[in-house]
Amino acid sequence: MLFLYFIQRKGWLEYDGQKSYLRALWNAAEAKQESYLNDRLYYAFFEGLNVGGEEKHRHTMPELLAIRGTVPFLNGGLFDLDDDYDIHDAVTIPNAAFGKILDLFERYNFTVSESTPLDVEVAVDPEMLGKVFEELVTDRHESGSNYTPRVIVSFMAREALKHYLKAADPDAEAVAKFVDDGDASAIRSPEKIFAALKAVKVCDPACGSGAYLLGMMQELLRLRDLLFVKHQIDHREV
Repeated sequence: MLFLYFIQRKGWLEYDGQKSYLRALWNAAEAKQESYLNDRLYYAFFEGLNVGGEEKHRHTMPELLAIRGTVPFLNGGLFDLDDDYDIHDAVTIPNAAFGKILDLFERYNFTVSESTPLDVEVAVDPEMLGKVFEELVTDRHESGSNYTPRVIVSFMAREALKHYLKAADPDAEAVAKFVDDGDASAIRSPEKIFAALKAVKVCDPACGSGAYLLGMMQELLRLRDLLFVKHQIDHREV
C-alpha cells in the first residue's frame, strides 16, 4: 500500500473518477459492507497490477473495472501470488484497520522524485520504500538484497563519471571540479564533455531497485544542465 501511494501520486490509479484511489476504494467497500482486502484490494493486486499469464486484456473487463477501477499493468514481483496467504479469502483483516492505515498515510505528502543528497524536500519520497525493505527483509545479507542510501549512490556515480570524462578532458582537476562542485568554468572542451555525456552507457548487473541507475541518470541530467548554463550547450538535444 505504501508503494501504491507513490503510484497514486503519479495519477495512474483511478476509481469512480477519483484519483485518491485507495481511499475511494475503501469508501466503496464500506458503502457496500464488503471486505476491503478480499473484495477490492485482492482484485487490484492480482487481477490488475499483476495478472496470471500476463493476460493484459483483463484490464478492460467491465466486471473487474467495476470492482477495482483503473490500474496500470505492472506485473512486478511485489504483486505475485506467492503463498497461501495470498489466496482469496485466506486472510481476514477488518476494514477499520485499513482505515487507520489510510488515515496515517494521508497525513503525509508523497512525492515521486527522490531529492539529491544536497536537497531537502518535506515529503515522503521513494527512498522510504528502500528503508522499509531493509527493516522487513531479515535475510537480505545472505541474498545480497540491500538498499543503498542515495548519498552513497551519488558518490559512486560521480566517481565513475570523473574517470569516464577524463577521456574527453584530461584535466582531472577541472573534471573533478565540474562533477563534484558543479563548476564548469575550468572545462576546456565542453563540446567533448557534452558528447561524452550523451554517449555514456551505464550497466548495473545487480540492478535490484534501480537506485544506481536512477542516481546516475540524475547526475547526467545535472551535468548537462551545468554545461548549458555555463557554455550554452543545448541540453535539450538528445
